[in-house]
Amino acid sequence: MFFNVFVSLTTLTLVNAYTGNNVATNINFQHAFTKHSVHPTLGYAVQKTTFRSQALPLNPGQVVFTNPADTPMPMPTGTYAILGFIGEVIDSQNKSVPLSTVYDHHWIALDKFHDNVVCTSSGDSRGPQYVFGIGAESRNTPANFPDGQGYHVYNADENQWGANIHLLHTVDLEGSSPAAAAKQCNECYYAPGKGPQCTVANNGTFMCCGDACYSGICKCPTKPGTKMIPTDYYLSYTVTYTYDVEVIAPIGIGVYTTPNCRLYYGVERNDTNPYSVSRTSFTVEEDAEIVYAVGHLHTGGVNISMYVNDEYVCTSYPTYGTDPSNTAGNEKGYLVKMSYCFSQNETTPSVKVQKGDTIDIEGIYYVGSNDERLVYSDGTHLNVMAYMYTAYQLKDPKQNTTAPSPPSCASKLIELCGKVIGFQGQCDDCATTNANELGKAGCKRHGVVKACAKKWYKDNGRPMFEKKQEQQQQQQGEEDYSFSSSPASCPTVEIANGVHMPLVSLGHPDGASRGGNATINETSALELWLSSAVNGTGIDTALIYQNQDQVGAAMRASGRSRASMFLVTKIPNVLSRKAMVEAVRKDIAQMGETPDVVLIHTPCSSGFVSHGCVHATTAEIKEAWLGMEDVLKLGLSRAIGVSNFGVEDLQPIVNLNGTLPSLNQCEMYVGNHDDSTIQFCHEHGIQYEAYSPLGRGSLNVQDVRIQTIAKAHDMSVYQVCLRWITQQNIPMALSTTKLEHDLSDLTSCNFVLTKKEMTILSSI
Repeated sequence: MFFNVFVSLTTLTLVNAYTGNNVATNINFQHAFTKHSVHPTLGYAVQKTTFRSQALPLNPGQVVFTNPADTPMPMPTGTYAILGFIGEVIDSQNKSVPLSTVYDHHWIALDKFHDNVVCTSSGDSRGPQYVFGIGAESRNTPANFPDGQGYHVYNADENQWGANIHLLHTVDLEGSSPAAAAKQCNECYYAPGKGPQCTVANNGTFMCCGDACYSGICKCPTKPGTKMIPTDYYLSYTVTYTYDVEVIAPIGIGVYTTPNCRLYYGVERNDTNPYSVSRTSFTVEEDAEIVYAVGHLHTGGVNISMYVNDEYVCTSYPTYGTDPSNTAGNEKGYLVKMSYCFSQNETTPSVKVQKGDTIDIEGIYYVGSNDERLVYSDGTHLNVMAYMYTAYQLKDPKQNTTAPSPPSCASKLIELCGKVIGFQGQCDDCATTNANELGKAGCKRHGVVKACAKKWYKDNGRPMFEKKQEQQQQQQGEEDYSFSSSPASCPTVEIANGVHMPLVSLGHPDGASRGGNATINETSALELWLSSAVNGTGIDTALIYQNQDQVGAAMRASGRSRASMFLVTKIPNVLSRKAMVEAVRKDIAQMGETPDVVLIHTPCSSGFVSHGCVHATTAEIKEAWLGMEDVLKLGLSRAIGVSNFGVEDLQPIVNLNGTLPSLNQCEMYVGNHDDSTIQFCHEHGIQYEAYSPLGRGSLNVQDVRIQTIAKAHDMSVYQVCLRWITQQNIPMALSTTKLEHDLSDLTSCNFVLTKKEMTILSSI
């Protein structure tokens, strides 16, 4: 047994969601098509097979709830490894169906040989036993395991997999408000006419939502006179897999649920304390490495987080749809996507745990009556879930050992991609681009995966660079080096729990002076920046720049995963608590992307720094910061901070004794630096960031001291000045339309200034 749940509260007996009268029995699936490919860097054969169910005819208000034993689910046969899985509900034209029409409460795939070894408490509270799939966000949140890892299936036959499908046809429902009626149907509210098992006492349970319904006709009450004309829908799912199982490290699947391994629970309205928190602690029974984690919540969810030994690891955030026309995938008021807690493209590629460690899962729902994310909000949410789906490496020495990369492969990888080793997503991109050359050098399968991982970089690649560093030190004497990270590339810095940002970002230029339209050169610069293999992940923008549409479009067109990019945006002024949230929502709507960090742009209640600023009062700053804390709690950003705030502006926030800013972005360059604010930020754990690091024309590039240091390192004066910033572990946002200038500036992390040189530059 891998994990065991530690239940500190009374164990509750749950209704078994997988038993009872099923509405649609013996649903057959048909193979649609298979695509074949080869992994670009690891060399194993990859297949993608799509299956589609027979028609699921649904009358208005009808609920489908199937038993896995009666719903066989075809999968590939034989012995193989599943690499990815995605599914959704479609119509007869193979188009995605909006959640406002057919609500996907959940659909899951179960392997009869799988056991959820995480939730194994007594009684029926064993948690979900599924392997793939879940609810409304599934089509936007596919399961994709790290390269070279997969779920092994041995000698599979046609009877090995089954589906539990729970769909609700929420059209023509009874009630004055269609949104309220849909919510009550989706969340299993009691209502007359839903069957004899759906009683007031069973309100919010599966007995009011499909399980144990009468005569196979479970439905939500519909408007009088509604014609029961069925519409055909289908469950479609695509399996990504390989038969080259010998090169795929096996993983296990464990699903944590809170509270106490329950399948579902309810939360009640509370306007006084609007955030309902559920937390459960699990005890690790074996050493393991968790390589993948993503949350599952229902409408009303704020986020779900993982802690190891009470230390924060990561958070999975929901995305709510914003389209009032209910376009499938962006349905207004519905939870349509979950961010990955971590995966191979995240800054935390895995989490190692040891026997005896504790893992806590914390789920948060908003229970205030004014949830602005939803179309209809009454604070109460019944039949909700808080799941953390994880994949962990199995400890099978026969299958989990792979020889490290041969020297020729390692050398070639460093030659081609050395600047981005340690930045896994970018390293993978680089390896893909140079697949042919790496293949000729002997790079196969696990070799590149390990080489692109941070651990491999530390254990295998770093000594090569340390040797160069040692030689440099011998040439320069016994100077003290204050920067210890790799000189091969600019690293990231941690600005909040689990949130890492790159040291270098591109500040997308201000389009406000051009009527909100960035020039072609500006947009092209951002696109090239994102397509670059050299740290092209950091993006800095602001609402007043009026370029959100260009930023969002460039991000989506880049071909990069969202997790490999880091987006910072800013709200113009100190606003009211509610207005701060509204401004962030506006920013997100314009970009079509959720930021990693949101900043208050200035400490001004109106105007702007150096341009008619009316300095905000202490009370105004405090209220605005409460709004920023709401932004964080609502999952609208991974971190929050400020910009252009001095000590006197930061002190009111510190005095609140709440969440401190993760970032303070201020103008900083050689010859212009606010040391008192930098020190204050350091003392309070606030990351300082530099904008305009080259001074916007104010940098004295003719200073003989800067020129002398630049000549000593064979670098430009600009690179030296930027290195002075990054060597203090201070990130910076560059702004330019000349991308080649930015790329050359990135080499500012490729050398080390001596302690003496740092002192000289600080004194200018």
